[in-house]
Amino acid sequence: MRRWAIALILLTFLVGCGGASKPTSTPTVVPTPIVVPTPTVAPTQAAEAIPTVVPPIVLATPTVASTPTVAPTPTEIPPVTPTSAPSLPPTDVPPTATAVPSTATAVPPTAIAATAVPAVTSPSDGLAAQHVGDNGDGYGFNVWGLSDSASARTNVYANVQSAGFGWMRQQVSWAAMEPQRGNFRSATATQLDQFVGGASAKGLNVMLSIVKSPDWVGAKGGLPTKTQDFTDFMGFLTQRYAGKVQAYEIWNEENYAVETGGKVNVAAYLPVLKAGFQAVKKSDPKAVVVFGGLTPTGVNDPAIALNDVEYLRQIYAVNGGEIKQYYDVLGAHPGSNCNPPDTAYPDNPATTPCGTDPDGGRSYTKDNSFYFKRILEIRKVMEDAGEGNTKMWLTEFGWTTANQAPGYGYGKFVSEQQQAQYLVRAFELGKSYPWMGVMFVWNLNFATITQASDEKYPWAVLKSDGSARPAYTALKNMPK
Repeated sequence: MRRWAIALILLTFLVGCGGASKPTSTPTVVPTPIVVPTPTVAPTQAAEAIPTVVPPIVLATPTVASTPTVAPTPTEIPPVTPTSAPSLPPTDVPPTATAVPSTATAVPPTAIAATAVPAVTSPSDGLAAQHVGDNGDGYGFNVWGLSDSASARTNVYANVQSAGFGWMRQQVSWAAMEPQRGNFRSATATQLDQFVGGASAKGLNVMLSIVKSPDWVGAKGGLPTKTQDFTDFMGFLTQRYAGKVQAYEIWNEENYAVETGGKVNVAAYLPVLKAGFQAVKKSDPKAVVVFGGLTPTGVNDPAIALNDVEYLRQIYAVNGGEIKQYYDVLGAHPGSNCNPPDTAYPDNPATTPCGTDPDGGRSYTKDNSFYFKRILEIRKVMEDAGEGNTKMWLTEFGWTTANQAPGYGYGKFVSEQQQAQYLVRAFELGKSYPWMGVMFVWNLNFATITQASDEKYPWAVLKSDGSARPAYTALKNMPK
């Protein structure tokens, strides 16, 4: 979202951190369901137990910088050649720090304890039942808080709290945290310790969104095929941060091939979510487990992506709906592009200049994937599957203004004032939906760590110097 904006393809290529440019004709959405391949790990296999105790890890002391360091440009994803379909967002995780060299012995895997997973907290209890707007609850920002600079982290906390928000979503690269099996001696691990500790001291809620498997997993950065590897990692995180991290999002946009390490395989997500859920609940039963937010694409090609609505329908059908046992709330990434939040296709399409193509077409207004109210279609699938009592969390949503990155030209149709108005109106809509939980704006502060050419830059509600854009001021002043 950060990057989750969905762009249309002009030159029929998809670039990992730049998006793709717009086609000269309106794309055709292919509604045909995709046959679900057999997952590598059978969803019905018994869950592997996780270590009861992870030995404490002594992390290298970082050097505290006086000012934040500008993050390098993210590595681009190799381009793919799609058919006539909307292009997809690049991954939004900024480059992680290189692992800190250490002569210390890597932490060996702990022997597996044959203990049962305790009874989990009901999704109707605690934070999983939170409704946005009730008592000022449910307001969140996507942030980048992994830094060696104490002042940079302090600024993140202060800006979140000054806006009257109480939640932060921080993406965590598994590959950066555990570059070798069992070895967490990395700069990212140190920074995450500091970020989580500081947030807890400030009374802020944190959701960690887990992405990108390490090379040693052998899944090309995508969904792991050996659930024990992921169980061990999630066990480490939840034991280390029990009581300090309130929610864990298990993967990100798993209906997008770039995020899965290859083709989209619906059933392959089930054992990963199951492993993550059981590991989290074993160490921290009160923590909320979030079904990874799906990206709205309008595409049904497993080599590129699977339409978010179709993906959810299909995964609910696997093993008679087994997936419903393994999450507390469902994550979603609504579309937006340059369409106002009250509009939708086909009943109430946008009448603004949004998405006007060189040939006069209006690609970005002719597919509901590009509208905020896409979430109503996702909700219908949930209710049809018997999940009407389960909340939805928007783990990413927002609007970009004029954007220099290829494929994000629609941003020029959104002024800074409109960005502010759209975000506030989105929260008003969320508050009107009884099933809406935490809503995380994409994004708070990425303009402070990226260059203007990065697609994530103009989604931010803070300027590159950390001062407020109109959107931040509007969010701060809106009734909570």
